[in-house]
Amino acid sequence: MYKKIIILFFTIFVLTSQKSFSIKKECTINLSKNIKLHLYASTFDSTQHSITRCKVINWWAISLINGKQVFGTDWEMPKMQLDSAKAEINGKVIDLDVSCMYNPWFGEIQKDFFSCKECEGGILIQGLFSDGAGTYVAQWKIVSNSSIRTIISNDEKIIRSLFPR
Repeated sequence: MYKKIIILFFTIFVLTSQKSFSIKKECTINLSKNIKLHLYASTFDSTQHSITRCKVINWWAISLINGKQVFGTDWEMPKMQLDSAKAEINGKVIDLDVSCMYNPWFGEIQKDFFSCKECEGGILIQGLFSDGAGTYVAQWKIVSNSSIRTIISNDEKIIRSLFPR
């Protein structure tokens, strides 16, 4: 009897938690008067990817997806993948490299996790990505109508240097 009640409460908790903590799959962040960042994510489907695992102590962890390093997980299978990021500058849209970027956020996206600033010859856009584990940063340099990702890292020193708290 008690087992059934506990299972019932647990089931109700899980179902209501999933509704209240649903993951927003797209957003637009106003970085400045003339610059917007558009982010689009989707549910990760492991059957559509080549997954490489490595042994970590007594556990087989995710080490590569499609032969590339994984950012955004703590060695677990990703739940989400960042499909695209686009910088809109004065109405012009520039695609940003989002390869290897997984579990970019959880729930609502925080505007203070993103910044932009002028740099020699262009603009730097920086983002802090995390679903609670596997935190990482990315930085893109935009010159004219092209971009290059200059940083993607889960190194705590680099994260703190870009987003000091």
